[in-house]
Amino acid sequence: MAMVSTFLSQSLFKDFRIAAGRSGLHNDVHSTGYFEWEEDLDIVKNFPRGEFVVTTLYAAKDDAAFANRCLKLLINNHVAAIAIKDLYYDDLSDDIKNYADQHHVPILFFSNLYIDDIIVAIRNELSDNLHTTLSNSIFQALIFDRNQNALEKESLLRKINSFFYSDTVLAAYISKKSDTTAISPAAMSDYNKIMEELRDVIPLQLNDTAFVHSFAAYKRGMFLISTCNTVNDAVIKAFQDEMRSKFFTQEIFDGYQVGIGNPIHGFADISSLLLEAIFANTSCTLEEDRFAKFADIGIDALLFAHCYTPYYDKYYGEILDALSSTESGSSALIDTLLHYVYYGGNIEKTANAMFQHKNTIRYRINKISTLLHIDNDIKLNSTLYLFSRLHYGRKYLQVFYAE
Repeated sequence: MAMVSTFLSQSLFKDFRIAAGRSGLHNDVHSTGYFEWEEDLDIVKNFPRGEFVVTTLYAAKDDAAFANRCLKLLINNHVAAIAIKDLYYDDLSDDIKNYADQHHVPILFFSNLYIDDIIVAIRNELSDNLHTTLSNSIFQALIFDRNQNALEKESLLRKINSFFYSDTVLAAYISKKSDTTAISPAAMSDYNKIMEELRDVIPLQLNDTAFVHSFAAYKRGMFLISTCNTVNDAVIKAFQDEMRSKFFTQEIFDGYQVGIGNPIHGFADISSLLLEAIFANTSCTLEEDRFAKFADIGIDALLFAHCYTPYYDKYYGEILDALSSTESGSSALIDTLLHYVYYGGNIEKTANAMFQHKNTIRYRINKISTLLHIDNDIKLNSTLYLFSRLHYGRKYLQVFYAE
């Protein structure tokens, strides 16, 4: 899936003029079609939501009122955009412009292109599955290519949406706990449903500040990138509060986790922002919460940033090796360790959850302590906690770090 702005950023569409509905440039394009002669019921039936409609308005060339009615019917269908070749009309009435603005449907004019070329270009783009293939490669480069300068990062990010503001950039990473690898085709339909149902709910204006948003898939979930044309901290906080209280609490997000990175100004720190959103998402997944901000995830911020570095690999591997050094029972020891940490070091709750006697749990914890050569309770509990966070965190972060 691609957005209207994706196409307008391509050279073929460089001479398109935006007449109205600029706030809908982030609309997702599902298909494309040619409007030529259809009237009322035919328009309703034949031009679905998300269609990029191309037309000359030939059927209404001598009847401006009929042209207005056709355009309103298309807008009512929530098409992604309407592109008009300016053979018969090169402007619109204020009534239609206002209607397009209110419904967030861009109306565009173009002059010198063949309609078939436009339709073929859009269909080819959609068949290439830009939504997953291109966005994955873009985010992979933005996050892990440390040789890029700020301009190169901006150029990459604008391939997602050429209309992003650079004043302030925000990012949320959204995923299901069950998705630990790349999103499956079946799961992708669920993510597309979120985008489809909620893209018109996200605030486009707040306290005289304009916002531009884009959803884009990456690895096991999707990013929501939001930008605005202010650096005012109060406005940014108000936007984040509204997103948390009115947007991410909606029923459609049941079963999903949302991680939020710290806002940045400009694009130079986009790598950190995107990683922060992923780390916050991972932290709230482990906590079985719905929402987490990077600023609030504590030691997870450090652990997740380094969990696949050589030192942390070695630290994690040495504990695994130590617990596996006994002739039998290594899986029981690891399972007990993880349950023990989950229940906050409570022996009774751990025993109940594992259907074991409390003395069995005490014996296993003591054995773990012996194998790790730790005879201090504070040090033991902190070691077990760090191991547990690494163990579960790596499960969700592996897909990002795998080459």
